[in-house]
Amino acid sequence: MLHVPTVRGNSNTIASLEAEEEIPARWMSVPMGRISKIGSATPNRGLYLIGLGLGDPTDITVKGLAVLRNCSHVYLERYTSVLPSPIRELEDMSGRSITVADREMVENHADGILDKAGREAVAFLVVGSPLAATTHYDLILRARKRNVTVHIIPNASIMTAVSMCGLQLYSFGQPVSIPLFNGNWRPGSFIKRILDNMNRNLHTLCLLDLKVKEPDLDQLAQGRIVYLPERFMTASTAARQILEVVNRTAREKEEQQQQARSKRRPWWRIMGRYFRWAESPSTPAQSALAPTTVGPETRAVALARVGAGDMKIVSGTLAEIANLDLGPPLHSLVILAKELHPLEQEALLQFDIHGAGAL
Repeated sequence: MLHVPTVRGNSNTIASLEAEEEIPARWMSVPMGRISKIGSATPNRGLYLIGLGLGDPTDITVKGLAVLRNCSHVYLERYTSVLPSPIRELEDMSGRSITVADREMVENHADGILDKAGREAVAFLVVGSPLAATTHYDLILRARKRNVTVHIIPNASIMTAVSMCGLQLYSFGQPVSIPLFNGNWRPGSFIKRILDNMNRNLHTLCLLDLKVKEPDLDQLAQGRIVYLPERFMTASTAARQILEVVNRTAREKEEQQQQARSKRRPWWRIMGRYFRWAESPSTPAQSALAPTTVGPETRAVALARVGAGDMKIVSGTLAEIANLDLGPPLHSLVILAKELHPLEQEALLQFDIHGAGAL
């Protein structure tokens, strides 16, 4: 039977947690805010997707911790994001042994996890909130096809925590994912969505790529499985890649225009003075709809380790952020809308790259 943590004492501290196993003393004074009542729940068999939040193990919700401590098997997903602190801390806090689930395990060997969930309570831990990454819904659909009950316990994710920089969430458009460039593979399709958001006067949250347990393709071709070192995209790398794509797109457009000018003019352009429909001169209305451009002076906000004690937030231009060192991962980047709300303008002053207030 699950004993749900009960709050006693003052409004800022969990004074006592009644559970089958004791929580280490260093967790007993974790600030949890005012909690008056916690509903009971017994983790029956099934798959429990539990969000861990963004900072450290203490960010897990009280409900999530109560369920985690009573699950028979615990997996930690580690390919859409990574836990900023050692896994051992979460094991000490929960009293459970944790198995790291990489992409290969979840995508190719999930049957083993779901078989256990059909008989026992299985926890699947996700940094942030379980459904912030669409890949986790694939696991849910597979579980339901096997008649495995799925329970979701949400938490904070970068999709909401990004507002810590002072930008208003309802002023964000569709987010984009920026991949790490590799040799000649340098895609730039994300620029279109950034421009679409800017034309709607919306901010763009850029989710930055990470490479965890990626196989070395050259070694794989020789029949050996060797994993490459982990790589995490920084905000400065993202800014440089954005500017590279913008410059490349500008060059390609100029080349296309030069090729068009060098071609022989077709007869309908020569006769255009006789036929009004032959040419379509730009009008003031059309000029007003010209796409917004992204360049070195485009304003952006770089965020590092959001929710952690050493979080950093800096506001500046893309050119400035491209040369910025914000330290260890994880990083995010926001491309700002063309016009900011007065409250957003004031809030960003504390993070200005030229001011002493940049965190």
